[in-house]
Amino acid sequence: MSVLSILSFIIVFGILIIVHELGHYVASLWAGVHVKEFGIGIPPKAMTLGHWRGTEFTLNWLPIGGFVRPAGEDDFSVEGGLAAAPKMHRIVILAAGSFMNLVLALVLFVAMYVIGEPQPIATISVNEVAAGSIAEEAGLQHGDIISAVNGEKISADFQLEQALSSNAGNEIEIIVGRNSEAVTVSLTPDSAADNYIGASTLATPIYDVIIRLVEPDGPAAEAGLQVDDMLLSANGSPISSVQDMIDVTQANLGEPIALDVMRLGQVQTLTVTPRTEWPEGQGPTGIVLGRNYVDFVKSNLPFGQAVSQSFSDVGFQIRETLMIPVRLIRDQLQPEEARLVSIKGIYDINRVVVEDSVAVGSIFPMLQLAGFISVALAIANLLPLPALDGGRILFVLVEAIRGKRVPAEREGFVHAMGMAMLLALMVVLVINDIVNPIIPR
Repeated sequence: MSVLSILSFIIVFGILIIVHELGHYVASLWAGVHVKEFGIGIPPKAMTLGHWRGTEFTLNWLPIGGFVRPAGEDDFSVEGGLAAAPKMHRIVILAAGSFMNLVLALVLFVAMYVIGEPQPIATISVNEVAAGSIAEEAGLQHGDIISAVNGEKISADFQLEQALSSNAGNEIEIIVGRNSEAVTVSLTPDSAADNYIGASTLATPIYDVIIRLVEPDGPAAEAGLQVDDMLLSANGSPISSVQDMIDVTQANLGEPIALDVMRLGQVQTLTVTPRTEWPEGQGPTGIVLGRNYVDFVKSNLPFGQAVSQSFSDVGFQIRETLMIPVRLIRDQLQPEEARLVSIKGIYDINRVVVEDSVAVGSIFPMLQLAGFISVALAIANLLPLPALDGGRILFVLVEAIRGKRVPAEREGFVHAMGMAMLLALMVVLVINDIVNPIIPR
């Protein structure tokens, strides 16, 4: 556990819960319902931060989440309390927390798209050229490496798409690499043509191959290989992809391989002999390889497009979440793909996302995860289950249909039982996330 992972988890999860509770609080003020306490964190109470409009604001010792404590939550006789409020006011107050989580998700997604998604720098090559297309007539060929459009360097496929779309109907100059030579091709993109020019491209990210894990007592460990070693060559042949190393290893089972590796800026040559038999879950050399991208470019959107895309993302997540039971019944989704996760599982996901954010030098992955969790929190709290906001809304709807309230002691008993069941489920999920981690180390 890194300090950064723990702190980011506490901050992100805390903000999501506090924003949720802030929704309840603001709606309560609007409805004239008195709120006795707004707590940051989980009790026991550490200190009182102050008072405003009759509400005590407290800081509590467990630094995750928060809560609001309205007056008369389950007592109809308390004037100015939640239970005594009109039905519509109670529904608004109960739903306001989830509404605020959806608003927060939209804000996070907009910020995410404005900042821009980091995409690894890649070589953009021409893959297929359609017969009679603009690309063919201009002389583009399979294998051409596109390096610039109208003098602007092309380092990612989204940059090429933007250059072509923004110049539809206008002649442009594309510089491509062909057989170690630079060739200039002139053409006019057409919005009616496939990919604007009638040719498909292939983006091949540029990255270094590094060692992510070394199994103890394996051939790699015996050879002196270490985590974060960068593989440069094997038996004199350059290693430019993970597959290159796999191919060399498979071709030399039982035979020594001379590996040139870079470690802390120094190049070393180590000899490893892949084994012909190996334990289950390991490979011939006992290492796990990874990719360390050379650099990144950001594909950011204008503010208007960012807002539009954010609404689309939130709507998509809500729709897909609600469709999970249907997809399970239709065998369109496997049970393990719809797995419920506990706070432990969320932390594990957050840990990996923090590592990704550090690796790419951008908070984009963290904003994306926070937005997803915020939408999930909104949906979960509106489920018609006892103890959740959705369960309490269900009792208000039952009251509206019956024309009279459900006795407070009965509703309270149902919510208490629901809370006990939810806590038991959470314990089971935590144990499952420990025994069967959602993200294996």
